[in-house]
Amino acid sequence: MKKFFNYILILILFISSLFLIKPARYQTFDNQNSKLIRNFHSDMPHSDGLMWGGSALRYFLYRNSTAFSTDKTEYEEFVDSILEFSLVKGIVFNPRIDNITIQRLKEAAKEKFKYDFISSFLVTSAYGSTSDQEFFAESFNKYISSNENQKNVVWYLLDHFFTKTFVELKNSPKINAELDTKDEWQEVKKIIENDSSKIKDLEYKLKPETTWTPSNDLDFEYSPASQNNYGFLNPWYAQESISAIGSNIYTNNLFKKFNYSNFVTRQPKMKEKFQQYMRYTRHKPKKPVLEKQNLYKDINHLDSVWKEKSRFNLGSASAIEIKKNLDFVSSFFEHRIANFKKDLYDNTVKLFNILELMTQNRLDRIFINLILTSDNEIVDGNGKSLGKGVNGVTFTSIDLKNRSTTFSYVVIRISSFIPKINQDQYNKSWFSSNNKFQTLNHEFGHVVDGFLSKSKELIDQPFNSSFYASHQQKDLYKGSHPSSEVLVWKNTIKRILYIVAAAVIIIIFTIIIFKSRSKKQNSQD
Repeated sequence: MKKFFNYILILILFISSLFLIKPARYQTFDNQNSKLIRNFHSDMPHSDGLMWGGSALRYFLYRNSTAFSTDKTEYEEFVDSILEFSLVKGIVFNPRIDNITIQRLKEAAKEKFKYDFISSFLVTSAYGSTSDQEFFAESFNKYISSNENQKNVVWYLLDHFFTKTFVELKNSPKINAELDTKDEWQEVKKIIENDSSKIKDLEYKLKPETTWTPSNDLDFEYSPASQNNYGFLNPWYAQESISAIGSNIYTNNLFKKFNYSNFVTRQPKMKEKFQQYMRYTRHKPKKPVLEKQNLYKDINHLDSVWKEKSRFNLGSASAIEIKKNLDFVSSFFEHRIANFKKDLYDNTVKLFNILELMTQNRLDRIFINLILTSDNEIVDGNGKSLGKGVNGVTFTSIDLKNRSTTFSYVVIRISSFIPKINQDQYNKSWFSSNNKFQTLNHEFGHVVDGFLSKSKELIDQPFNSSFYASHQQKDLYKGSHPSSEVLVWKNTIKRILYIVAAAVIIIIFTIIIFKSRSKKQNSQD
Protein backbone atom coordinates (compact mmCIF):
# COMPACT_ATOMS: atom_id res chain seq x y z
CA MET A 1 0.00 0.00 0.00
CA LYS A 2 2.87 2.37 0.80
CA LYS A 3 4.32 1.76 -2.66
CA PHE A 4 0.97 2.64 -4.21
CA PHE A 5 0.84 6.02 -2.43
CA ASN A 6 4.42 6.74 -3.50
CA TYR A 7 3.29 6.45 -7.13
CA ILE A 8 0.43 8.84 -6.41
CA LEU A 9 2.84 11.35 -4.87
CA ILE A 10 5.11 11.21 -7.94
CA LEU A 11 2.09 11.76 -10.20
CA ILE A 12 0.99 14.81 -8.20
CA LEU A 13 4.48 16.32 -8.39
CA PHE A 14 4.55 15.74 -12.16
CA ILE A 15 1.20 17.48 -12.66
CA SER A 16 2.35 20.36 -10.45
CA SER A 17 5.43 20.86 -12.64
CA LEU A 18 3.26 21.30 -15.73
CA PHE A 19 1.89 24.53 -14.28
CA LEU A 20 5.34 25.90 -13.51
CA ILE A 21 6.91 25.39 -16.94
CA LYS A 22 6.55 28.27 -19.40
CA PRO A 23 5.21 27.02 -22.77
CA ALA A 24 7.42 27.26 -25.84
CA ARG A 25 6.99 30.44 -27.87
CA TYR A 26 4.71 29.81 -30.81
CA GLN A 27 5.53 31.46 -34.11
CA THR A 28 3.63 31.52 -37.38
CA PHE A 29 6.91 31.50 -39.26
CA ASP A 30 10.48 30.32 -38.88
CA ASN A 31 13.48 32.62 -38.58
CA GLN A 32 15.01 31.50 -41.86
CA ASN A 33 11.95 32.31 -43.94
CA SER A 34 10.40 35.35 -42.33
CA LYS A 35 10.85 39.07 -42.16
CA LEU A 36 9.23 41.73 -40.01
CA ILE A 37 8.84 44.92 -41.99
CA ARG A 38 7.92 48.49 -41.16
CA ASN A 39 7.89 50.11 -44.58
CA PHE A 40 7.23 47.56 -47.28
CA HIS A 41 8.28 49.70 -50.19
CA SER A 42 11.75 50.42 -48.82
CA ASP A 43 12.50 47.04 -47.23
CA MET A 44 11.53 44.70 -50.07
CA PRO A 45 11.56 45.03 -53.86
CA HIS A 46 8.26 46.31 -55.26
CA SER A 47 8.40 43.56 -57.88
CA ASP A 48 7.82 40.98 -55.15
CA GLY A 49 4.13 41.74 -55.56
CA LEU A 50 2.99 41.82 -51.92
CA MET A 51 0.97 44.71 -50.45
CA TRP A 52 -0.54 45.54 -53.84
CA GLY A 53 -3.76 47.20 -52.66
CA GLY A 54 -2.46 50.66 -53.55
CA SER A 55 -1.77 49.68 -57.16
CA ALA A 56 -5.30 48.30 -57.50
CA LEU A 57 -6.84 51.40 -55.90
CA ARG A 58 -4.89 53.77 -58.15
CA TYR A 59 -6.17 51.90 -61.22
CA PHE A 60 -9.71 51.94 -59.80
CA LEU A 61 -9.65 55.74 -59.45
CA TYR A 62 -8.17 56.17 -62.93
CA ARG A 63 -10.77 53.80 -64.39
CA ASN A 64 -13.58 55.77 -62.75
CA SER A 65 -12.49 59.14 -64.09
CA THR A 66 -12.79 60.77 -67.50
CA ALA A 67 -9.01 60.36 -67.83
CA PHE A 68 -9.99 56.86 -68.96
CA SER A 69 -12.96 57.88 -71.12
CA THR A 70 -13.99 61.22 -72.63
CA ASP A 71 -10.84 63.14 -71.69
CA LYS A 72 -8.40 60.31 -72.40
CA THR A 73 -6.56 61.99 -75.30
CA GLU A 74 -6.12 65.31 -73.55
CA TYR A 75 -5.03 63.65 -70.31
CA GLU A 76 -2.41 61.51 -72.06
CA GLU A 77 -1.02 64.60 -73.76
CA PHE A 78 -0.69 66.18 -70.32
CA VAL A 79 1.15 63.08 -69.06
CA ASP A 80 3.42 63.06 -72.13
CA SER A 81 4.37 66.68 -71.52
CA ILE A 82 5.36 65.94 -67.91
CA LEU A 83 7.39 62.86 -68.87
CA GLU A 84 9.08 64.74 -71.69
CA PHE A 85 10.02 67.46 -69.22
CA SER A 86 11.14 65.16 -66.39
CA LEU A 87 12.77 62.05 -67.86
CA VAL A 88 16.52 62.05 -68.32
CA LYS A 89 17.39 62.17 -72.00
CA GLY A 90 19.44 59.49 -73.72
CA ILE A 91 18.46 56.59 -71.47
CA VAL A 92 20.65 53.57 -72.23
CA PHE A 93 19.05 50.17 -71.67
CA ASN A 94 20.86 46.91 -71.11
CA PRO A 95 22.05 45.81 -74.59
CA ARG A 96 20.93 42.25 -73.80
CA ILE A 97 17.29 43.43 -73.69
CA ASP A 98 15.61 43.31 -77.09
CA ASN A 99 13.81 46.33 -78.55
CA ILE A 100 10.35 44.78 -78.15
CA THR A 101 10.93 44.27 -74.43
CA ILE A 102 12.29 47.81 -74.07
CA GLN A 103 9.19 49.23 -75.73
CA ARG A 104 6.95 47.15 -73.48
CA LEU A 105 8.77 48.40 -70.39
CA LYS A 106 8.37 52.01 -71.53
CA GLU A 107 4.66 51.53 -72.14
CA ALA A 108 4.13 49.81 -68.78
CA ALA A 109 5.94 52.64 -66.98
CA LYS A 110 3.82 55.25 -68.72
CA GLU A 111 0.61 53.36 -67.89
CA LYS A 112 1.60 53.23 -64.24
CA PHE A 113 2.37 56.95 -64.24
CA LYS A 114 -1.08 57.65 -65.72
CA TYR A 115 -2.80 55.79 -62.88
CA ASP A 116 -0.68 57.30 -60.12
CA PHE A 117 -0.80 60.88 -61.39
CA ILE A 118 -4.58 61.20 -61.71
CA SER A 119 -5.27 59.37 -58.45
CA SER A 120 -3.14 61.96 -56.63
CA PHE A 121 -5.60 64.62 -57.83
CA LEU A 122 -8.47 62.71 -56.25
CA VAL A 123 -6.78 61.79 -52.96
CA THR A 124 -4.82 64.83 -51.86
CA SER A 125 -1.82 63.63 -49.86
CA ALA A 126 1.83 64.27 -50.64
CA TYR A 127 2.68 61.50 -48.20
CA GLY A 128 0.36 59.18 -50.10
CA SER A 129 2.35 59.89 -53.27
CA THR A 130 5.53 58.44 -51.79
CA SER A 131 4.49 54.82 -52.45
CA ASP A 132 1.50 52.67 -53.38
CA GLN A 133 1.34 51.41 -49.80
CA GLU A 134 1.13 54.92 -48.36
CA PHE A 135 -1.41 55.91 -51.01
CA PHE A 136 -3.63 53.02 -49.97
CA ALA A 137 -3.33 53.96 -46.28
CA GLU A 138 -3.96 57.66 -46.93
CA SER A 139 -7.00 56.84 -49.08
CA PHE A 140 -8.35 54.62 -46.31
CA ASN A 141 -7.61 57.43 -43.87
CA LYS A 142 -9.64 59.89 -45.97
CA TYR A 143 -12.50 57.40 -46.18
CA ILE A 144 -12.69 56.70 -42.42
CA SER A 145 -11.81 60.19 -41.19
CA SER A 146 -14.11 62.35 -43.34
CA ASN A 147 -17.09 63.93 -41.63
CA GLU A 148 -20.40 64.53 -43.43
CA ASN A 149 -19.32 67.94 -44.75
CA GLN A 150 -16.14 66.47 -46.28
CA LYS A 151 -17.74 63.61 -48.22
CA ASN A 152 -17.17 64.61 -51.84
CA VAL A 153 -17.34 62.46 -54.97
CA VAL A 154 -13.95 60.93 -54.16
CA TRP A 155 -15.24 59.76 -50.78
CA TYR A 156 -18.14 57.99 -52.53
CA LEU A 157 -15.69 56.25 -54.88
CA LEU A 158 -13.57 55.15 -51.93
CA ASP A 159 -16.67 53.88 -50.12
CA HIS A 160 -17.43 51.63 -53.07
CA PHE A 161 -13.85 50.41 -53.39
CA PHE A 162 -13.27 49.58 -49.73
CA THR A 163 -16.64 47.94 -49.05
CA LYS A 164 -17.25 46.17 -52.36
CA THR A 165 -14.33 46.08 -54.83
CA PHE A 166 -11.84 45.17 -52.10
CA VAL A 167 -13.94 42.15 -51.10
CA GLU A 168 -14.21 40.97 -54.72
CA LEU A 169 -10.45 41.23 -55.17
CA LYS A 170 -9.79 39.25 -51.99
CA ASN A 171 -12.29 36.53 -52.87
CA SER A 172 -11.08 36.01 -56.45
CA PRO A 173 -9.62 32.49 -56.87
CA LYS A 174 -7.44 33.80 -59.72
CA ILE A 175 -5.50 36.28 -57.58
CA ASN A 176 -2.83 35.04 -55.17
CA ALA A 177 -1.50 36.79 -52.09
CA GLU A 178 1.53 37.82 -54.13
CA LEU A 179 0.49 39.66 -57.27
CA ASP A 180 3.45 38.57 -59.39
CA THR A 181 2.11 37.56 -62.81
CA LYS A 182 0.65 39.45 -65.74
CA ASP A 183 -2.44 37.23 -65.68
CA GLU A 184 -3.13 38.14 -62.04
CA TRP A 185 -2.85 41.86 -62.77
CA GLN A 186 -5.21 41.43 -65.73
CA GLU A 187 -7.68 39.74 -63.37
CA VAL A 188 -7.45 42.71 -61.00
CA LYS A 189 -8.17 45.08 -63.88
CA LYS A 190 -11.05 42.91 -65.09
CA ILE A 191 -12.73 42.93 -61.67
CA ILE A 192 -12.34 46.70 -61.44
CA GLU A 193 -13.64 47.27 -64.96
CA ASN A 194 -16.73 45.11 -64.37
CA ASP A 195 -17.30 46.87 -61.07
CA SER A 196 -17.03 50.32 -62.65
CA SER A 197 -20.21 49.77 -64.65
CA LYS A 198 -22.14 49.90 -61.35
CA ILE A 199 -20.94 53.39 -60.41
CA LYS A 200 -20.97 55.39 -63.64
CA ASP A 201 -22.80 58.17 -61.83
CA LEU A 202 -19.71 58.67 -59.64
CA GLU A 203 -17.23 59.22 -62.48
CA TYR A 204 -14.69 61.91 -61.63
CA LYS A 205 -14.77 64.58 -64.35
CA LEU A 206 -11.56 66.31 -65.35
CA LYS A 207 -13.56 68.87 -67.32
CA PRO A 208 -16.96 69.36 -65.67
CA GLU A 209 -19.83 70.65 -67.81
CA THR A 210 -20.18 74.42 -68.02
CA THR A 211 -23.47 74.14 -66.13
CA TRP A 212 -21.78 72.42 -63.18
CA THR A 213 -21.17 74.41 -60.01
CA PRO A 214 -19.30 73.41 -56.83
CA SER A 215 -21.44 72.00 -54.02
CA ASN A 216 -22.37 74.49 -51.32
CA ASP A 217 -22.66 71.85 -48.62
CA LEU A 218 -19.01 70.80 -48.78
CA ASP A 219 -16.52 72.09 -46.25
CA PHE A 220 -13.08 70.48 -46.35
CA GLU A 221 -12.04 72.44 -43.23
CA TYR A 222 -8.80 73.79 -44.64
CA SER A 223 -7.47 76.95 -43.01
CA PRO A 224 -8.48 80.21 -44.80
CA ALA A 225 -5.02 80.42 -46.39
CA SER A 226 -5.33 76.87 -47.78
CA GLN A 227 -8.93 76.99 -49.03
CA ASN A 228 -7.79 77.59 -52.62
CA ASN A 229 -4.28 76.28 -52.24
CA TYR A 230 -4.61 72.54 -51.60
CA GLY A 231 -3.57 69.61 -53.76
CA PHE A 232 -2.36 70.49 -57.24
CA LEU A 233 -3.51 74.07 -56.71
CA ASN A 234 -0.38 74.30 -54.57
CA PRO A 235 2.94 74.31 -56.54
CA TRP A 236 4.71 72.60 -53.62
CA TYR A 237 2.26 69.68 -53.74
CA ALA A 238 2.67 69.36 -57.52
CA GLN A 239 6.46 69.21 -57.18
CA GLU A 240 6.49 66.74 -54.31
CA SER A 241 3.83 64.39 -55.68
CA ILE A 242 5.04 64.22 -59.27
CA SER A 243 8.67 63.80 -58.15
CA ALA A 244 7.73 60.96 -55.78
CA ILE A 245 5.51 59.18 -58.30
CA GLY A 246 8.08 59.48 -61.07
CA SER A 247 11.05 58.32 -59.00
CA ASN A 248 9.10 55.27 -57.79
CA ILE A 249 8.32 54.18 -61.34
CA TYR A 250 11.51 55.25 -63.14
CA THR A 251 14.32 54.01 -60.91
CA ASN A 252 18.07 54.74 -61.03
CA ASN A 253 17.54 58.52 -61.12
CA LEU A 254 15.94 58.44 -64.56
CA PHE A 255 13.22 60.83 -63.38
CA LYS A 256 14.46 64.30 -62.44
CA LYS A 257 12.92 66.17 -59.51
CA PHE A 258 9.92 67.93 -60.98
CA ASN A 259 10.27 71.72 -61.06
CA TYR A 260 6.77 73.17 -61.20
CA SER A 261 7.84 76.75 -61.85
CA ASN A 262 10.03 75.85 -64.84
CA PHE A 263 7.37 73.52 -66.24
CA VAL A 264 4.50 76.04 -66.25
CA THR A 265 6.84 78.78 -67.49
CA ARG A 266 7.65 76.68 -70.55
CA GLN A 267 4.05 75.52 -70.98
CA PRO A 268 1.69 78.13 -69.46
CA LYS A 269 -1.46 76.22 -70.48
CA MET A 270 -0.47 73.35 -68.21
CA LYS A 271 -1.00 75.53 -65.13
CA GLU A 272 -4.66 75.75 -66.11
CA LYS A 273 -4.85 71.95 -66.34
CA PHE A 274 -3.58 71.50 -62.77
CA GLN A 275 -6.32 73.87 -61.62
CA GLN A 276 -9.02 72.46 -63.89
CA TYR A 277 -8.47 68.84 -62.86
CA MET A 278 -8.87 69.80 -59.19
CA ARG A 279 -12.28 71.48 -59.63
CA TYR A 280 -14.40 68.34 -59.38
CA THR A 281 -13.11 67.59 -55.89
CA ARG A 282 -15.79 70.16 -54.96
CA HIS A 283 -18.55 67.88 -56.22
CA LYS A 284 -20.89 66.09 -53.80
CA PRO A 285 -23.16 63.45 -55.40
CA LYS A 286 -26.84 63.50 -54.51
CA LYS A 287 -26.74 59.86 -53.61
CA PRO A 288 -27.64 58.30 -50.26
CA VAL A 289 -25.04 56.13 -48.57
CA LEU A 290 -26.54 52.78 -47.64
CA GLU A 291 -26.35 52.04 -43.94
CA LYS A 292 -23.87 49.28 -43.18
CA GLN A 293 -24.48 46.40 -40.82
CA ASN A 294 -22.23 46.80 -37.79
CA LEU A 295 -20.60 43.94 -35.92
CA TYR A 296 -19.71 45.97 -32.82
CA LYS A 297 -22.36 47.85 -30.84
CA ASP A 298 -20.07 49.99 -28.70
CA ILE A 299 -16.57 50.15 -27.25
CA ASN A 300 -17.36 47.72 -24.44
CA HIS A 301 -18.61 45.13 -26.91
CA LEU A 302 -15.57 45.67 -29.14
CA ASP A 303 -13.20 45.38 -26.20
CA SER A 304 -14.80 42.19 -24.84
CA VAL A 305 -14.73 40.48 -28.25
CA TRP A 306 -11.02 41.11 -28.75
CA LYS A 307 -10.17 40.15 -25.19
CA GLU A 308 -11.94 36.87 -25.81
CA LYS A 309 -10.16 36.31 -29.13
CA SER A 310 -6.72 36.84 -27.58
CA ARG A 311 -7.06 34.89 -24.34
CA PHE A 312 -4.27 32.68 -23.01
CA ASN A 313 -3.38 31.06 -19.65
CA LEU A 314 -6.56 28.99 -19.90
CA GLY A 315 -8.53 32.17 -20.46
CA SER A 316 -7.18 34.07 -17.46
CA ALA A 317 -5.42 36.80 -19.51
CA SER A 318 -5.77 38.62 -22.84
CA ALA A 319 -3.08 39.95 -25.16
CA ILE A 320 -5.31 42.61 -26.76
CA GLU A 321 -6.73 45.29 -24.48
CA ILE A 322 -8.17 47.96 -26.73
CA LYS A 323 -10.21 49.94 -24.21
CA LYS A 324 -7.36 50.03 -21.70
CA ASN A 325 -5.11 51.54 -24.37
CA LEU A 326 -7.72 54.09 -25.43
CA ASP A 327 -8.31 55.12 -21.82
CA PHE A 328 -4.56 55.60 -21.45
CA VAL A 329 -4.60 58.06 -24.37
CA SER A 330 -7.74 59.80 -23.12
CA SER A 331 -6.11 60.52 -19.77
CA PHE A 332 -3.73 62.91 -21.56
CA PHE A 333 -6.40 64.81 -23.48
CA GLU A 334 -9.87 64.65 -21.93
CA HIS A 335 -9.22 67.58 -19.56
CA ARG A 336 -8.10 69.75 -22.52
CA ILE A 337 -10.32 68.60 -25.40
CA ALA A 338 -14.07 68.32 -24.91
CA ASN A 339 -15.58 64.87 -25.55
CA PHE A 340 -12.17 63.44 -26.44
CA LYS A 341 -12.80 60.01 -24.91
CA LYS A 342 -16.24 59.66 -26.50
CA ASP A 343 -14.92 60.75 -29.90
CA LEU A 344 -12.03 58.29 -29.64
CA TYR A 345 -14.38 55.47 -28.68
CA ASP A 346 -16.77 56.31 -31.54
CA ASN A 347 -13.97 56.55 -34.10
CA THR A 348 -12.51 53.21 -33.01
CA VAL A 349 -15.86 51.39 -33.14
CA LYS A 350 -16.57 52.87 -36.58
CA LEU A 351 -13.07 51.92 -37.75
CA PHE A 352 -13.31 48.31 -36.58
CA ASN A 353 -16.79 47.86 -38.05
CA ILE A 354 -15.47 48.90 -41.48
CA LEU A 355 -12.41 46.67 -41.06
CA GLU A 356 -14.64 43.68 -40.28
CA LEU A 357 -16.83 44.50 -43.28
CA MET A 358 -13.80 44.60 -45.58
CA THR A 359 -12.33 41.37 -44.21
CA GLN A 360 -15.71 39.63 -43.92
CA ASN A 361 -15.30 39.32 -40.15
CA ARG A 362 -11.78 37.92 -40.48
CA LEU A 363 -9.82 40.86 -39.11
CA ASP A 364 -8.44 38.53 -36.43
CA ARG A 365 -6.59 36.61 -39.16
CA ILE A 366 -4.23 39.55 -39.75
CA PHE A 367 -4.48 42.06 -36.86
CA ILE A 368 -2.86 41.00 -33.57
CA ASN A 369 -2.56 44.19 -31.48
CA LEU A 370 -2.92 47.95 -31.10
CA ILE A 371 -0.23 49.56 -28.96
CA LEU A 372 -0.40 53.21 -27.87
CA THR A 373 2.76 54.71 -26.42
CA SER A 374 3.80 57.91 -24.66
CA ASP A 375 7.35 57.57 -26.01
CA ASN A 376 8.88 60.66 -27.60
CA GLU A 377 10.02 58.42 -30.45
CA ILE A 378 8.71 55.04 -31.60
CA VAL A 379 11.35 52.31 -31.43
CA ASP A 380 11.88 49.19 -33.51
CA GLY A 381 12.29 45.59 -32.31
CA ASN A 382 15.82 46.34 -31.12
CA GLY A 383 14.77 49.42 -29.17
CA LYS A 384 16.25 51.77 -31.79
CA SER A 385 14.41 55.00 -32.60
CA LEU A 386 12.58 55.21 -35.92
CA GLY A 387 12.92 59.00 -35.95
CA LYS A 388 11.24 62.05 -34.45
CA GLY A 389 8.75 62.48 -37.28
CA VAL A 390 7.23 59.00 -36.98
CA ASN A 391 3.87 59.16 -35.20
CA GLY A 392 2.57 55.73 -36.15
CA VAL A 393 3.89 52.46 -37.53
CA THR A 394 2.31 49.25 -38.77
CA PHE A 395 4.66 46.30 -38.41
CA THR A 396 3.80 43.50 -40.83
CA SER A 397 5.29 40.02 -40.74
CA ILE A 398 5.94 38.32 -44.07
CA ASP A 399 6.45 34.61 -44.62
CA LEU A 400 9.19 34.60 -47.24
CA LYS A 401 8.84 30.89 -47.92
CA ASN A 402 5.11 31.02 -48.70
CA ARG A 403 5.22 34.56 -50.13
CA SER A 404 2.47 35.85 -47.89
CA THR A 405 1.87 38.31 -45.11
CA THR A 406 1.18 36.66 -41.75
CA PHE A 407 0.18 39.30 -39.20
CA SER A 408 0.21 43.05 -38.52
CA TYR A 409 0.20 45.17 -35.40
CA VAL A 410 -0.03 48.93 -34.94
CA VAL A 411 2.05 51.24 -32.73
CA ILE A 412 0.97 54.88 -32.30
CA ARG A 413 2.36 57.78 -30.29
CA ILE A 414 -0.22 59.62 -28.21
CA SER A 415 1.14 62.96 -29.49
CA SER A 416 -0.29 62.05 -32.90
CA PHE A 417 -3.75 62.92 -31.50
CA ILE A 418 -2.94 66.63 -31.01
CA PRO A 419 -5.48 68.47 -33.23
CA LYS A 420 -3.21 71.37 -34.24
CA ILE A 421 -0.49 69.06 -35.59
CA ASN A 422 -3.01 67.19 -37.73
CA GLN A 423 -4.60 70.41 -39.00
CA ASP A 424 -1.23 71.92 -39.97
CA GLN A 425 -0.18 68.81 -41.92
CA TYR A 426 -3.57 68.74 -43.62
CA ASN A 427 -3.37 72.42 -44.62
CA LYS A 428 -0.17 71.76 -46.56
CA SER A 429 -1.71 68.65 -48.22
CA TRP A 430 0.75 66.28 -46.56
CA PHE A 431 -2.05 64.15 -45.10
CA SER A 432 -5.52 63.56 -46.56
CA SER A 433 -7.41 64.39 -43.35
CA ASN A 434 -7.44 66.84 -40.46
CA ASN A 435 -9.20 64.37 -38.16
CA LYS A 436 -7.35 64.17 -34.83
CA PHE A 437 -7.48 60.37 -35.10
CA GLN A 438 -6.16 60.27 -38.66
CA THR A 439 -2.90 58.51 -37.69
CA LEU A 440 -4.88 55.67 -36.11
CA ASN A 441 -7.08 55.38 -39.21
CA HIS A 442 -4.09 55.57 -41.57
CA GLU A 443 -2.19 52.75 -39.87
CA PHE A 444 -5.14 50.39 -40.08
CA GLY A 445 -5.14 51.04 -43.82
CA HIS A 446 -1.81 49.21 -43.83
CA VAL A 447 -3.37 46.37 -41.85
CA VAL A 448 -6.09 45.68 -44.45
CA ASP A 449 -3.54 46.09 -47.24
CA GLY A 450 -1.65 43.29 -45.50
CA PHE A 451 -4.85 41.24 -45.32
CA LEU A 452 -5.17 41.48 -49.10
CA SER A 453 -1.71 39.89 -49.38
CA LYS A 454 -2.30 37.03 -46.97
CA SER A 455 -2.65 33.65 -48.64
CA LYS A 456 -5.92 31.75 -48.42
CA GLU A 457 -4.08 28.85 -46.75
CA LEU A 458 -2.72 31.01 -43.93
CA ILE A 459 -6.00 32.90 -43.45
CA ASP A 460 -7.65 29.58 -42.67
CA GLN A 461 -5.26 29.11 -39.73
CA PRO A 462 -6.40 31.26 -36.76
CA PHE A 463 -3.92 32.42 -34.12
CA ASN A 464 -4.15 30.27 -30.99
CA SER A 465 -3.63 30.95 -27.28
CA SER A 466 0.04 29.95 -27.44
CA PHE A 467 0.59 32.56 -30.13
CA TYR A 468 -1.04 35.29 -28.05
CA ALA A 469 0.90 34.25 -24.94
CA SER A 470 4.13 34.95 -26.82
CA HIS A 471 2.84 38.02 -28.68
CA GLN A 472 1.83 40.28 -25.82
CA GLN A 473 2.46 44.01 -26.08
CA LYS A 474 5.79 43.69 -24.27
CA ASP A 475 6.89 41.08 -26.85
CA LEU A 476 5.86 43.24 -29.80
CA TYR A 477 7.05 46.66 -28.66
CA LYS A 478 10.20 47.45 -26.68
CA GLY A 479 9.11 50.96 -25.67
CA SER A 480 6.54 52.06 -23.08
CA HIS A 481 2.85 51.13 -23.16
CA PRO A 482 0.01 50.87 -20.64
CA SER A 483 -0.23 47.07 -20.54
CA SER A 484 1.98 45.23 -18.09
CA GLU A 485 3.59 41.88 -18.86
CA VAL A 486 1.45 38.87 -18.06
CA LEU A 487 3.49 35.81 -17.16
CA VAL A 488 2.27 32.41 -18.21
CA TRP A 489 0.12 31.59 -15.20
CA LYS A 490 -0.59 35.00 -13.90
CA ASN A 491 0.53 34.63 -10.28
CA THR A 492 1.62 32.14 -7.66
CA ILE A 493 -1.81 31.91 -6.02
CA LYS A 494 -3.41 30.68 -9.23
CA ARG A 495 -0.66 28.16 -9.69
CA ILE A 496 -1.19 26.81 -6.20
CA LEU A 497 -4.97 26.64 -6.69
CA TYR A 498 -4.57 24.57 -9.85
CA ILE A 499 -2.02 22.31 -8.14
CA VAL A 500 -4.24 21.80 -5.09
CA ALA A 501 -7.28 21.13 -7.28
CA ALA A 502 -5.38 18.53 -9.29
CA ALA A 503 -4.04 16.90 -6.13
CA VAL A 504 -7.49 16.74 -4.50
CA ILE A 505 -9.00 15.11 -7.58
CA ILE A 506 -6.25 12.49 -7.66
CA ILE A 507 -6.60 11.77 -3.93
CA ILE A 508 -10.38 11.36 -4.25
CA PHE A 509 -9.96 8.92 -7.12
CA THR A 510 -7.28 7.08 -5.15
CA ILE A 511 -9.56 6.69 -2.12
CA ILE A 512 -12.40 5.44 -4.31
CA ILE A 513 -10.11 2.89 -5.97
CA PHE A 514 -8.62 1.85 -2.62
CA LYS A 515 -12.06 1.35 -1.02
CA SER A 516 -13.23 -0.61 -4.04
CA ARG A 517 -10.25 -2.94 -3.79
CA SER A 518 -10.75 -3.34 -0.02
CA LYS A 519 -14.38 -4.37 -0.52
CA LYS A 520 -13.35 -6.96 -3.10
CA GLN A 521 -10.74 -8.40 -0.75
CA ASN A 522 -13.24 -8.52 2.14
CA SER A 523 -15.83 -10.28 -0.01
CA GLN A 524 -13.22 -12.82 -1.10
CA ASP A 525 -12.31 -13.42 2.53
